[in-house]
Amino acid sequence: MTNKQPVGAIEQRLMKKENWSMASSVDCYWHEDECRCDLCGKKISGRHMIDGKRGDSYEFALMCPSCHRSEGGKFGDGIGQLYSRTSDKRWLLTFGFTDDQLAEFGDEDEDDDNDF
Repeated sequence: MTNKQPVGAIEQRLMKKENWSMASSVDCYWHEDECRCDLCGKKISGRHMIDGKRGDSYEFALMCPSCHRSEGGKFGDGIGQLYSRTSDKRWLLTFGFTDDQLAEFGDEDEDDDNDF
């Protein structure tokens, strides 16, 4: 789990999406510990980081929560994945699991609330 507290309303909304039970089962970490937002260029130092589509395009970007929200704020397989900072400062996938992950680990509720 994380000990990083949410900062601001955007991170508080994202925190409500975190599925730590599923995240522990899937055990999928981002390949880098230090990340910068591809859109604004700022170091992502908060609780959340998103790997997601830019608006309606097919282009993906690594985004801070604010930029992700401005790009439409969606999550799901092929759309966007939410990573949360763990206590060991790694990024763990906590929402936006792939269809294969959902089928393998049995969480059918995820696609009920894919908007940010």
